[in-house]
Amino acid sequence: MKQLCPLILGILSLILISCGGGSAPPNPPSDPSAVTVSVSPSSASLQINFTTQSSQQFLATVTNATNLSVTWQVNGVTGGNASVGTITPSGLYYTPAAVPSPNPVTVTAVSVADPTKSASASVTIMPPVAVSISPATSNVQFGGTQQFTATVQNNSNTAVTWQVIYSTPLGSISSSGLYTAPASGALYSIVLISATSAADSRVTAQATIILTGPPGPNDSELQGQYAFSLKGEDFFDAAHYPQEPKTIVGSFRADGLGNLEGAVDIVLVTTSGQALTGAISPSHAKIAGAYTVGADGRGSLALFSTDPNVGLGDGYFLPTCRFALGTVVQGVATQGRIIEFDSSPVNTGFTWMAVTGTIEKQDPSAFSTTAINGDFSFGFSADSFSAFAAVGRFHADGSGNISAGSLDTNATPLLLSNQSFTGSYGSVDGDGRGSAILVIPGVGNVTTAFYVVSNTELLFIGAGIPDNGGTVHNGSVAYSGFFAGPALRQTGGPYTNASLSGSSVFQLTGMNASGTSTEELIAGEFVADGKGNLTGVMDENINGSVSLNTVITGSYTIGANGRGTLTPQGGGEPFVLYMVSPGQAFLLDPPPGDPQIGLLQPQASGPFSNTSISGTFLGGTLLIAEVFDSLSAGTVTAAGEFTFDGAGNGSGTGDLSASRYINSTVGYMSPDQPFAATYTIAANGRGTMTVTSLAGGPYVLYVISPTSFFTMYVGPITSISVPSLVFTK
Repeated sequence: MKQLCPLILGILSLILISCGGGSAPPNPPSDPSAVTVSVSPSSASLQINFTTQSSQQFLATVTNATNLSVTWQVNGVTGGNASVGTITPSGLYYTPAAVPSPNPVTVTAVSVADPTKSASASVTIMPPVAVSISPATSNVQFGGTQQFTATVQNNSNTAVTWQVIYSTPLGSISSSGLYTAPASGALYSIVLISATSAADSRVTAQATIILTGPPGPNDSELQGQYAFSLKGEDFFDAAHYPQEPKTIVGSFRADGLGNLEGAVDIVLVTTSGQALTGAISPSHAKIAGAYTVGADGRGSLALFSTDPNVGLGDGYFLPTCRFALGTVVQGVATQGRIIEFDSSPVNTGFTWMAVTGTIEKQDPSAFSTTAINGDFSFGFSADSFSAFAAVGRFHADGSGNISAGSLDTNATPLLLSNQSFTGSYGSVDGDGRGSAILVIPGVGNVTTAFYVVSNTELLFIGAGIPDNGGTVHNGSVAYSGFFAGPALRQTGGPYTNASLSGSSVFQLTGMNASGTSTEELIAGEFVADGKGNLTGVMDENINGSVSLNTVITGSYTIGANGRGTLTPQGGGEPFVLYMVSPGQAFLLDPPPGDPQIGLLQPQASGPFSNTSISGTFLGGTLLIAEVFDSLSAGTVTAAGEFTFDGAGNGSGTGDLSASRYINSTVGYMSPDQPFAATYTIAANGRGTMTVTSLAGGPYVLYVISPTSFFTMYVGPITSISVPSLVFTK
C-alpha cells in the first residue's frame, strides 16, 4: 500500500496542472479593429432655472468605424423626455423642469455603426436657486421701518439685491433689507419690494407692504375671525359708462392690532366694450390687509390679494372699505356693515364704486363637514347686467351630501319653479371656506364656494349657472348666472300654515320689468292668522313713482319643507317663500312677475311708538338684489353709527359712496357725514322718517323689534338718496 502513495500523488499533481492549478496564460489581446465609443465630459452637474433651460454640450468620439454618428439617449430613451431631460441629435442636453427621480440621469451615446457599442455620462440635476422674503406681507406705519430677511436656497452665494419696485410714495430699502416708509402719503398705499439673487439675477422674490396711519383707539373691537360679503358695481370709466357688477365673499382674521389675513372668492364682470365668451367663474385667493377702528366704532380697512393674478382688474388690489361695527360683546364686535370706499371725495359728479355688504363674526368650531348638518333655506342674488334672484332650500347630511333641494329663480332666461336638485359639499378649511356642487336637472352642475359663519349660516358665492349670454349690454354679451347670498338653517319644521301666524314685516329690492326696466323697492307688514289668510299694508317705490300705505289682503299656503306662496287679492303679484323659522322666510317675486328678492321677519309685539327705537344702532345699506340699471339717477351705499332718542329725533355719523353720474353738490364719496332725522312711529310699527342732513329725503320705517328696524326711501330718485337702510343693535 505504501508503494502506491507516490503514484497517486503524481496523478493528482497532473490533474491539478491540467485544471489550471498552475500559472494561467494571459488574456487574448482586444481586437484592434472593434468599434469604440467615448463621451466627454463623463459627468456634469446642472441647476434648473425657471426662465431658460440649463444645458450641457456632450461630445461623442467613435473609432474604428467609417460612420462616426451616434444616437443620443437619456435614461435609455432616445432624445429623452420632459421628465428626465431632453438631448438633441448633436448632443446638447437640456434639464427637465423638475428634479427627476432617480437622480442623476444617464446620457448615452450609441454607435450607429455598431449599436452594441455605447458610452455614457452621468448628469446630476440640482434644484433651482430659490429666494424667499420674510415677512411676505407687512403693515408699516408712515415714517416707520420694517426689517426684511431674504433666504437663498440651492446656491452657496446667498447675497441678494434689494429694491422698492411699486407704488408712490415708494420709501426706501437698504442693502441689508431694512425698509423705511415715507413720512406721509395716501392711507393704505401698497408698496412692493424685491430681493434678487446675486447668483442668478433671473430669480426674484417679492413682499408686499401696506402703508398705514397710527393705530385707532378701538382697533381691539375688531378681533377674531369674520365672514364678509360685498355686492355692487364698479364704474369702469367715462367711456364705458355705466357700471360693471362685482361680488365678493370671504373671511378675514383680525388681530385686534390693525392687521388682517384671510381668503376671498370674487367675481368681477368686466366688459370694456368687449364681448364675454362664456360664463364667469369666481377667483379664489389668499388676502392680507390693514384696518383701523375709531372711537365711535366706525373704521376703514384695505384688502389685497397675495396672488398677483387675482384682483380687481389691477393685479393685487381688492377693496378699500369703510365700515361700522355693532353688537359689541366683551369688547369685541360680532357684526358690521361695510361699503367700498376707493375714490377720493371730490364733487365732480363721477365716481367708481357703489358696493355694500355685511361683516359677521365666525364660529371656528363649525368649520367642518359634520357641522353642516340639517335643512337650510337660502336667498341668492347678484348685482348684474340682468336681474338674478333665486330662493330655495336643501338638506345637508353632515357627510357631504345634499338632497331634497328645491329651487325657484327669476333670472331671464333661467326661470325655474320648485325645481328639485341634489349635490355635494366638501371639507371646510381654516378660513371657514368650503365648496359645493349643485346638480340641477336641465341646468347642469353648478359649482359654488361658501364661507361658514356658524352651523346655522353659510355665505355662498357661485358663477356656474349658465344662461347662454342672456343679455346684450353696451355691445357685450353679458352673463347673469353668478350670485351670492346666505343660507340659513331651518328650524320649526315640518311647516304648515300655522308656521306663519301673527305680525310680520317684509322688504324686497329688485327690478320692475314692466316697460322700461327700473329699480323697485317694496316694504310692508301683515298679520297672518295661521290658517292661510293675511291682511296688512305695503309701500312701493318704482324709480321714484311711489305708492304709500296701500292696504293688502290675501292668502298663503306653506308646505312641509317650508316652500309656500303668498297670493294677494285683487290681482297683485304673488310671492314664493321659503321658511327659515316660524315667521321668517326668504321671498321671491317669481316669473312672470318682476325679479325681486327679500326677507320676511317676525315682528315683536306692539303697540309701537317713538319710544320703540331708542339708543345707538349700527346702520347700513340694504342691497339684497340690487340690479344693473342704466336709467337710475344714482346708487348710494352707506354705513355708520346712529342714535335715536325715543322722542322722534335721530343723529349720528356715516360714510357715503355713490356711483353713476350724480347731479348734486353734496359729493358722492363722502366720509364722516353727519346724520340728522326726525321720525314718527304708529301703533302697528310703521312710521315715517325725514332725513334733514345731506340730500335729505322722505323714508318709511318699519320696526322689527326694539333692537332692529329698517327704512325705505319714498322720494323721487333725482339726487343722492340711500334706497334702504337696516338698523340693528
